Amino acid sequence: MNKPNLFLVGFQKCGSSSLFDYLIQHPEIQGTSKKETFALTDKSYEHYSSENSVMNENFSWDKYLDFGSNQKYYLEGSVCNFYQKTALEYISNIPEAKVIFLIRNPLDRFSSAFNYYGRNGVYLKPGTSIQEFFEIAQNGNSDKEGVKFALDHGQYSKFIQEWESVLGKQNVLVLGMRELTKHTEAVGKKVAQFLSVEDKFPNELNHKNKSLVVKNKRLHLILRAIANFFGVKNKKVIQKYRSISRKEAEKIELPEDLKTKLMKFYTEEFKAYGSYF
Repeated sequence: MNKPNLFLVGFQKCGSSSLFDYLIQHPEIQGTSKKETFALTDKSYEHYSSENSVMNENFSWDKYLDFGSNQKYYLEGSVCNFYQKTALEYISNIPEAKVIFLIRNPLDRFSSAFNYYGRNGVYLKPGTSIQEFFEIAQNGNSDKEGVKFALDHGQYSKFIQEWESVLGKQNVLVLGMRELTKHTEAVGKKVAQFLSVEDKFPNELNHKNKSLVVKNKRLHLILRAIANFFGVKNKKVIQKYRSISRKEAEKIELPEDLKTKLMKFYTEEFKAYGSYF
């Protein structure tokens, strides 16, 4: 059975869309037809589908990858996989599988999560502050995993160490978002060495999937409710609405008291990966 052998497994809100696009520009790497297949998730995960799961005996990677292209690496990029037991077990059974993590300053990751989940007018009520978002994440008071684990998923060490212990450190590469954006060429050389391929990565990075927030949260909720009520599913209509209703998220200045709490919470991350931030 054909399977991917290169995985971008984490972390969310760290620039993985840009990295995925960067990696598949290499002539020896093919990426899945959509970056996140969610095929390796646990049954408890919010996007799990029994029909689209590797646990389904009828599942085939052929719907996402063309294995006839005879490339050295076939890449899958579901960045929720870092905390999926199914993913870890499945990938550990693929001979010579390689795994990549992309990390960023956990305070910036937390702010980006707030922009994505807290300021788009869907997952939290309009007007929710970043301090309230912190308390919700701290208490796990959300059905949305990105909100519920907004704090925990910035604790990179415990996840990376588990993957390294199972796959071996030689099969795990950790990259930093800052390094990727500011020293793209150097990252390309590092990845080429890790994968034992020629250094044919681009020297520049295309930034993708920037966090967007809705311009008017209350109006967005009203229009969303109306669209759901009437069953509006036309993709062109939805895309057009999104293009006019959203704007790029502004940089968040963390209140000093919250910054202090986050620095304390992520003490181990700064010790282990401070050079990446």
